[in-house]
Amino acid sequence: MRISNSMITNKVLANLNNNSEKLNELYEQAVSGKLFVNPSDDASGFIYSMKLDSWISNNEQYQSNIESCNSWLSDTDDALDSAGDILEELEDLGVQAANDGTLTEDERENILVEVEELEKELINIANTQQGDSYLFSGTATTTESFDEDGEYQGDYNSIVRQVNSSSNLEININGQEAFADAFEAFHSLEDALEAGDAEALSTTVLSNISEATNTINTCRAEVGAKENRLEFTQKRLENENTSLNKILSNNEDIDLATAYTNYATQQYVYEAALSVSSTILQTSLVNFVSS
Repeated sequence: MRISNSMITNKVLANLNNNSEKLNELYEQAVSGKLFVNPSDDASGFIYSMKLDSWISNNEQYQSNIESCNSWLSDTDDALDSAGDILEELEDLGVQAANDGTLTEDERENILVEVEELEKELINIANTQQGDSYLFSGTATTTESFDEDGEYQGDYNSIVRQVNSSSNLEININGQEAFADAFEAFHSLEDALEAGDAEALSTTVLSNISEATNTINTCRAEVGAKENRLEFTQKRLENENTSLNKILSNNEDIDLATAYTNYATQQYVYEAALSVSSTILQTSLVNFVSS
């Protein structure tokens, strides 16, 4: 079979093109530090990296959700803690009123004024906000949780956040659940003081205050359990992303020293091929003219 000049030229140019493409590929690797930049470089590797990136990104979103949940729960716990302090003061006043059966009307009135002031403080606590959102209003976060009489104004829905790929967390404590007993305790003490009902002061009122305190403590325990769960989930996501990032790096990262060496070697090969090709093409041209 006779080798024509056009066949020689095509072969030389194809070889140069292959070397040029390889040089460009190695240049991209050296610059980016990645084994592949485009899907065409390594389709399966590129798709695997995309899956890993998506997994990592989702976990980062869950971690962001957890931070938001922790902030909400922390503010909730602070409010409940303050409510517990208010109930301790209320109990002191209740005990004072119950133990002194000879309170004058003025003395009862003075205690009643203190009780009413404490109730106003409790209403403020129950209307605690994070930004523009009321913590204890359910999903009606733009609605004040309690009115000035201690009547609940929110709804009974749950605020739910996704904290990992398979589970959600209810982050709110319903205001009615948390504070209804507390306001009942206030009202029973106020009624007993106004009526001068010594029996109610020593029995029902103190029992109501104790029940309200237990309710607040139960809510705080619920918040604490949720915070513990979030801490565990956060650590698991951090560990998972550490492992995923290592897998991602192994799949797509290239050692830069190796990348620079490969590029330099290929550049030498390309330049040598360019020199040889130039000689071959010149010879081919001379032969073509002479024939």
